[in-house]
Amino acid sequence: MVLEQLTNKIISSILKLLNKTVTLDEDIKTTIKEICNALLDADVSNELVLNICAKLKNDLIGKLFINKQKEINKIIYDCLHYFFDPKKINPIIKQDSIIMFIGLQGSGKTTCVTKLGYYLKQRKINSTVVCADTFRAGALDQLKQNACACGLNFYGNKEEKNPIILANDAILKLTNESRNVIIVDTSGRNKQCEELFTEMQEIYLKIKPDIIYFVIDATIGQIAINQAVAFNNALFGKIGGIIVTKLDSGAKGGGAITAISNIGCPISFISYGEHFEQFSEYDSSDFVNSLLGIGNLYKAYKTMEQTTPMSDEIKILTNDTMEGKFTFRHFKILLDQFEKMGSFSSIINLLPGNSLIKNNNRIFETSDLKKYLIIIDSMTEEEIDNPNLLLISNNRSSRIKRIIKGSGTDKKIFDLFILNMDKFKKLVSTGILKEMMRMAMSERYEKGDNGDNGCGGNDSKIKKLMSIMQSPQLMKGIISNIKRTGKR
Repeated sequence: MVLEQLTNKIISSILKLLNKTVTLDEDIKTTIKEICNALLDADVSNELVLNICAKLKNDLIGKLFINKQKEINKIIYDCLHYFFDPKKINPIIKQDSIIMFIGLQGSGKTTCVTKLGYYLKQRKINSTVVCADTFRAGALDQLKQNACACGLNFYGNKEEKNPIILANDAILKLTNESRNVIIVDTSGRNKQCEELFTEMQEIYLKIKPDIIYFVIDATIGQIAINQAVAFNNALFGKIGGIIVTKLDSGAKGGGAITAISNIGCPISFISYGEHFEQFSEYDSSDFVNSLLGIGNLYKAYKTMEQTTPMSDEIKILTNDTMEGKFTFRHFKILLDQFEKMGSFSSIINLLPGNSLIKNNNRIFETSDLKKYLIIIDSMTEEEIDNPNLLLISNNRSSRIKRIIKGSGTDKKIFDLFILNMDKFKKLVSTGILKEMMRMAMSERYEKGDNGDNGCGGNDSKIKKLMSIMQSPQLMKGIISNIKRTGKR
């Protein structure tokens, strides 16, 4: 998750305040201090933290709250959103746009080229990725392999060593052949490399891109602003958007986000993992939702809707979970859906209380999903529909040994499988998963006014549900359920 340590500290501070029967100004000051210290630890600039601190004090101290929980949550949310919103307009990618990628060495630029291509493909926009990085050994092979894995068109030329000629040839060839988006990957460089900066300028002047994306590594923190300004100046202020990578790798992402938010370029996308799906548009509301552990249930619903077509299995899962049933058969259906999404944690990140759920138990990923599916396939039909046969029956030990042997796993993996199964059962009991399944899978959802698969007349239901999900009582219920699961 994005800035997980920061999220944990902020949630903890807010819950301590909301748990108090009587809220004194001293309690509010302590909470504000804890939030600001957490932001400083995440490398957010001193100036910005002081501004956030001043605004929170002005809005919270000395106020009479009618609905303490709702009003305090809203004030903190509005304050953070105000300062984390870059207030810049992102460039629009059209069907025949020429896009140029620039960035520092090791920033994840080449991977982001593929991620953007895959992102566009998911939205029915065809693209071709072009390798114009002749400086780094293996750059062409990496981009070609990534493009093949995602089903993207690729252009490269091992024989051409001049990146300016290579990029220009690609544009001339591809613009005559199709109306695909063309994404040009260039060599990584930094502001100390004058020769590479000159080369970058020449490529820009030659291919005349519609959009330039600057890729920056979040782990460098506030230093990001110096590099971003240098690159933007070198390209005559023409950088259209910034892509922040590795937001899952360190604690300095807050510094990178806030620093870049203060220059003339919008943050267009964020990248937060190795999977090609782990790439999304930067939305300051989503970012603050993540920091506060609120999640984004609407986006979770949309993600599941896009990746999980209706089937008889999904209908069974929806109906049974609404009645509180959850067996290994239901767990298998969920695992199948998460495998299609590429990353289970990408959905967990969108649920309320996500960081606390993840912290209490290790969240499994794609490699775990496959092992768990094999474990379930090694069970009898009776065991799949009756988990108690493996949990409390007299002959459970022999059953478990048979399943472990048949699945080629071990006792440790099996125990983790049972723990995660129980975790999901607890999530179902809180109503989150049940309500998500009902929303995302139900045939009652009608098409929206714009003709896409929106939620139509059910927008008010989703908004109401999102409001409920922000309730501290529900979050505490989720946390207690998960903690009970972890102690078993």
